Amino acid sequence: MSNSRVARELKVKAYGSKAFERYKKKEDFITNYQMARAYLGDRGANVMGVIEKILSNKYNLPWQMKYIRFATRNVRGKRNPIISIPKFNFECDSETILSKFVHKNFSNMVANHKDNDDYPITFTNILNSVS
Repeated sequence: MSNSRVARELKVKAYGSKAFERYKKKEDFITNYQMARAYLGDRGANVMGVIEKILSNKYNLPWQMKYIRFATRNVRGKRNPIISIPKFNFECDSETILSKFVHKNFSNMVANHKDNDDYPITFTNILNSVS
């Protein structure tokens, strides 16, 4: 590995960490939802649809997806629902699921930002202010 490549990777990590620190200060439910929707590439997905996709990425067996669909269907239309799947010993609210997903994939979102126009304006402003 050459020194220029290492330097470039360190610069990208520093850029991503500065952007992440600024994002954490402005983070809210709607922004997390918009970022997760843009990252997953589904423009028309509602909040429960995005959460269902996030959980389906983690629990991807057919019998697990059946329980995920049942759980998300039962909480549609409720305010800040708690998604409970006793079969997996899983209980979490929608805001926490979206927040954890965005925090976990933030570096990929920064890298794919140039290729995707669906990310929210707050995210774009943060990246422009850091660079």
